[in-house]
Amino acid sequence: LLNYFWFKNGFSPEECNKVIEIAKKYPQQNGGTFSENGNQYRKSSVRWIELEEPSYWIYEKLMFMANEANKVFSLDITGFTENLQFTEYEGAGSKYGYHMDIGPDNWHRKLSIVVQLSDPNAYTGGELVLNTGGNEIHCPNDWGSVIVFPSILQHEVIPIQSGNRYSLVSWI
Repeated sequence: LLNYFWFKNGFSPEECNKVIEIAKKYPQQNGGTFSENGNQYRKSSVRWIELEEPSYWIYEKLMFMANEANKVFSLDITGFTENLQFTEYEGAGSKYGYHMDIGPDNWHRKLSIVVQLSDPNAYTGGELVLNTGGNEIHCPNDWGSVIVFPSILQHEVIPIQSGNRYSLVSWI
C-alpha cells in the first residue's frame, strides 16, 4: 500500500479539455485550508462535478481504472461516495501541502485518483509527490495521466512556479 498505480494515457488531451469544459460550468469555491498555527497549506480553488449528464462517462472511466488498479491493492471498494473534485492551481504559489485523503469525516475513502488535465508545458512546479514513509515519489505529470494510490498515503502538490495546473480528484 506504499506505492501508486499509473495510467500513462488514461485520458486523451481532447478528453482532458472536455473535462475542464464540463467542470467550469460548476461554481468555483476556495480550496484554501489552514493549519492549526494559521499557516496556509493549501492554495487552490475547487469545483464539484456531480454525477449527471454530461459527466457520466468521466465517472465510468475512473471506476474502470480504480478497479484495474485495485487488482494490485486488493482493497474492498464499492464505488464513489462523493462528487468529483476539479482543482485549479492558478498562478505562482498555488499548492497543497502534505496531507492524507482519509481522516475525520472521510474514513470511507480507500483509493485516491488524480487525473492530470493540463499540458505539463502550461506550468512549472506543481508536481504530485507521494510520501511512502521516508521516500518521496514524484509522480508522472504526462497530459492525461491518471495516478491511483491508497488514500492513507501522505501526498502534496508542490507550489506552482508559473502557469496553471488543472487536475481531477476522486475517491473510491
